[in-house]
Amino acid sequence: MAKVSKEYKYYSLLNDYVFKWIFGNQENPKLLICLLNAILHLKGKDKIVGITFLNPINLKQYETDKTSVVDTKVKDANNQTYNIEVQAQPQLSYNLRALYYLTKLYGSQLLKGEKYNDLKKSIGISITAFEVDVGYELQERFMMTNERGDLKISDGIELHFINLKKYDDSKKHSLKTPFEKWLHVLRFSERYAKMGIKVEKELLKEEGIAMVIELLQKINADVQARSLLEAKERYLIDTSLERYAAYKKGAEEERQKQQKKIKAIKAQNKLELQELAQKKDQEKEQELRKLELKKQQEKLLVAKSLLNKGIPVKEIAQILKLTESKIESLL
Repeated sequence: MAKVSKEYKYYSLLNDYVFKWIFGNQENPKLLICLLNAILHLKGKDKIVGITFLNPINLKQYETDKTSVVDTKVKDANNQTYNIEVQAQPQLSYNLRALYYLTKLYGSQLLKGEKYNDLKKSIGISITAFEVDVGYELQERFMMTNERGDLKISDGIELHFINLKKYDDSKKHSLKTPFEKWLHVLRFSERYAKMGIKVEKELLKEEGIAMVIELLQKINADVQARSLLEAKERYLIDTSLERYAAYKKGAEEERQKQQKKIKAIKAQNKLELQELAQKKDQEKEQELRKLELKKQQEKLLVAKSLLNKGIPVKEIAQILKLTESKIESLL
């Protein structure tokens, strides 16, 4: 492989393409077998001994398609299927995404005419460098059980979340088990990507780790490999910027739309208030007219009564403040 002479960024195993390059390669199935046995804590006769890649690495595809989901799907000798994915950057609803891809893998087993009894177990493994809202432990394992957790509906689906942020490298026993050793390499793989880095003896004793570190260093030193990784990285940055710009544009359009809506509502409310005030003024004016008419009618009744008593018209007009002609109309 051609080597890069200048200083550059080191890509870790948590880069999904790097992970796929190393663990999704049909030429080295033993590496993924070792990792799976460690993560699933398999021992003795339960260990995975052979796998078939369902979506092996395809470099030509990655050169042209930067949008593809880079996970690794395999099947073991018992036809159990596995979906393994690493993720360095936080993603919204990542737990739902992981569940979706696992159930999709589980359902894809059956061909037309086959029975549900033919379904084999599917295991999903998500290794992240960020918090996923599914638990508090370094490794969380989910199965299909009832609410009490004492009854399984099926062993068909199993989902593992491994949060490398919770890996405590300070403990004395941190490199005792295969699980701890592999998590250490994953957690600090950016450090081990450098040529000439010292690797702990405990790690080198674990089958597969020395080769993984060697391949990781070669990828980081290879011009063509780095070119693909950098192109993918630029694409993700550009896509994120485009999405953010689209989000801002959409947010601004929505803000303007809401402002117009609020303005229209205010104008409508103002018009309704004006109409209500006008209506109240009209009602008040009508009430005043009715009151004035009632007063006039009462005065006329009094005037008629006074006329009947022989009080002169002129005197009645002065007392009731009515015109003489109005009083005379009562005669």
